[in-house]
Amino acid sequence: RRPAKMVVARRTCLACLAASLTNIGPPPARAVRGAAELDAEYYLRSTLGLAAPKVTSRPPKSPRQLNSDAVDALLAAVTMQVAAITGQTAESVTAAAAAQAPRLVIELDRALSSGLYSDGGYSSLEASGAPTAPLTNEFSFDLRLFALFTLVADGSLRRDGKRAAFFDELGDRLLAAMPPALVPSASTSTGVVHAAAGCRRLLEHLRAVGYLAGFDFDAEDADDALWAQRSDMSTTLLRAT
Repeated sequence: RRPAKMVVARRTCLACLAASLTNIGPPPARAVRGAAELDAEYYLRSTLGLAAPKVTSRPPKSPRQLNSDAVDALLAAVTMQVAAITGQTAESVTAAAAAQAPRLVIELDRALSSGLYSDGGYSSLEASGAPTAPLTNEFSFDLRLFALFTLVADGSLRRDGKRAAFFDELGDRLLAAMPPALVPSASTSTGVVHAAAGCRRLLEHLRAVGYLAGFDFDAEDADDALWAQRSDMSTTLLRAT
């Protein structure tokens, strides 16, 4: 079995980007039942003489088309960070990820079918065409991100004490790749309300370029007065889903 890898590539990038502005916890996953769980349920129902469980099928999802400039900027940021942590050139990382991608289709399909993107994922038939599709194709983009992250084993990062630094630096690179007008200036305001507004602008930009299909952002808990107290008794919760 391979070392644990950063499987949720697209969400990993988004989480790192958000963390560069303020702390936004990942949303709870609404995982669907995987093949092993369904097999176990079929077996138990058969043993007890019960009807087989119903499995709701869904139509295949069509890939979104991403903005080419946004794709180039985001992939360049991830590529540069992988290169920095592995001591390789950006060119060699790009070549290695491109060569790795076709071999990862089955692994990515398995992750998707087990509920990686809950009920918003896509089928293996569609994902199997990703290696040859342009990187502006949503599925191809996901596969390339996945390939880039497989070049950095999460286990080795943790073992070498580099995991936190990797994510911090990746967040900074992704933030730097965003249009400057969208990023709040620390010199203008250091309040959490200002940071939350910047998070919303970034999310709206990512939706506009096709990176996100949609989002909900709850910043009702943002209060600059409480934030300034830095008290453990008053927690500020911002939620992006």
